[in-house]
Amino acid sequence: MMIDYHIHTHHSIDAEGSIDAYCEKAVVLGLQEICITNHCELDTLRSDNFIRFDNEWQPLTKEGLKKLKGEVTKARDFYKRHGLAVKFGLEIGYYDGVETRLNEILDDIDFDFLLGSIHCLNHICIDSSKEYPVYFSKHSIDELLNTYFQAIENLINSGLFDSIGHLDVYKKYGLQFYAEAINTFPENYLKKSV
Repeated sequence: MMIDYHIHTHHSIDAEGSIDAYCEKAVVLGLQEICITNHCELDTLRSDNFIRFDNEWQPLTKEGLKKLKGEVTKARDFYKRHGLAVKFGLEIGYYDGVETRLNEILDDIDFDFLLGSIHCLNHICIDSSKEYPVYFSKHSIDELLNTYFQAIENLINSGLFDSIGHLDVYKKYGLQFYAEAINTFPENYLKKSV
């Protein structure tokens, strides 16, 4: 069965395209199941906790997530007749302490799938073209990998998520910063994290 559970729509800070556009493309590609997992950043020390409706950015709130779920549910009902199962989820940017904020905002909203991902280290987004130099310039490759995979281990141990997103997101800009050293991956990091 072909599925895709990592889909960001125009509601997300880093994407374009409507829920219907992604559903239509999924049908064309022959996918049987997709899950809309827009970014959900909850770190109060950052300023990217937004969701977009009608081309306007709004603070991410429980009411906004309920509205988004309504849009996904409408698509689920429509595309069922096209043989496509549409599910509702979120990609949560994990950081130590996210549990409290996550429980507050997700309380009484049913999700089909929660994807946990590491986007930030020390509250700095390492997969942002604007922010990665701030973090990388202050940390060696070993420091980066140790911190990143410790965060992965913490994410796993939290028990909050159904899956982990992009295990090697540090390579997105790490290759141009650390060069080939970023590809020399010591297995002990991964063994430590699983």
